[in-house]
Amino acid sequence: MEEITLETMMRNMRTVDDMTWGRYAFSRDILRDRVTPEGRDEMIRKSFDCGAQWAEQMRARTGTSDPFTLARDLDLEAVESDRSMTGGRVVFAQFVPDKRIEIMSDTLDAYADLYQKQTANKRAVLFPTPGEVRALLLAHEIFHYVEEVHAGDIYTRNETIRLWKVLCFKNDSTIRAVSEIASMSFARTFTKIDCNPFILDVLLFFGRNPMGARSIYADVMEILSSAKIQEKVETN
Repeated sequence: MEEITLETMMRNMRTVDDMTWGRYAFSRDILRDRVTPEGRDEMIRKSFDCGAQWAEQMRARTGTSDPFTLARDLDLEAVESDRSMTGGRVVFAQFVPDKRIEIMSDTLDAYADLYQKQTANKRAVLFPTPGEVRALLLAHEIFHYVEEVHAGDIYTRNETIRLWKVLCFKNDSTIRAVSEIASMSFARTFTKIDCNPFILDVLLFFGRNPMGARSIYADVMEILSSAKIQEKVETN
């Protein structure tokens, strides 16, 4: 069976709707089964709204769509790092409290090589430029800083799941997927880049592990296909 090309994956991913990307994010959250499918969909909508609203607010503050300008305005230190593993997992960028954001240089280098090959094949228009990828990664992490500063009133820190309660003791947890969805929404809205930043999960991983990237892509397409089948059943 012929392997699907990155170009085809990119064309297909550009048609994926926000709800599917949100369900993909939840599929990777260890708390996903503690929320009903209807509850997850509601959280996805609120998360996209939250990220977009904070992006508009931050853009009004700086008058720019450049996340590097926003980082300077917020007194954040944005640097490239040669660390690509944190806690045994691959990371593309990370917010390090209180004021530091690290973007992994090997991730950027691998994507620059990938982008150059696509340019050579005249497919570059489908793909975000290396500069756009850098901006999306930075904007995504800036949102995590915003969450820290506004923890008391931001949706992503106040949407919680009760893990347990015994007498007057209880343990409530925030939801990682909610934060990630809002961060992606923030990055897209703030930078005005015309693709959903969730595609970076496939694109940036492809430079390291094409098989793993194809597996992520297949998961997203499966979620999309299942939703369409369910919609068709409900319509009939």
